[in-house]
Amino acid sequence: MKMRPLFRESVNRTSEFLFAGRPIYLCLKKKTTMERLCLRCGAPLHGRTDQKFCCDDCRTDHHNQLRRERERRLRVVNRILASNWRILNAQLRAGHDTVPVAELAGLHFNFEIYTNTRRGLPGRRIFWCYNCAYRISRSGMVHIWEESCRNNAYL
Repeated sequence: MKMRPLFRESVNRTSEFLFAGRPIYLCLKKKTTMERLCLRCGAPLHGRTDQKFCCDDCRTDHHNQLRRERERRLRVVNRILASNWRILNAQLRAGHDTVPVAELAGLHFNFEIYTNTRRGLPGRRIFWCYNCAYRISRSGMVHIWEESCRNNAYL
């Protein structure tokens, strides 16, 4: 930045007492022309000073990429829930309402992810995976049922 000296001679008399004989420097702002670039493709931007993208396609692609990154974890959890539901539903369709924990684990059932949980009778916790519910007994068995045909004996 260039500085220009301002002396007593160039100021009116009423403001003379402010300077007390020493020079004061005013800043002459030089307009800097930094080339602005599109956040998506790097093309030079022309137009508004707050413009971030060169076209609507770049803006849409950029925001879609941000949304995909934010929702990646959600997609992983939904995939696990869908897999768990398919396993539980297949067991029910095969007529198995009680299955050993080891058998479900062998089918890659993930016991850590579920849609809801509720406490039943003392010591009996019920886990939900969409419309299928299951309870793990102390003997290592998993009791499975559907919400539509819920049996109160499991609660």
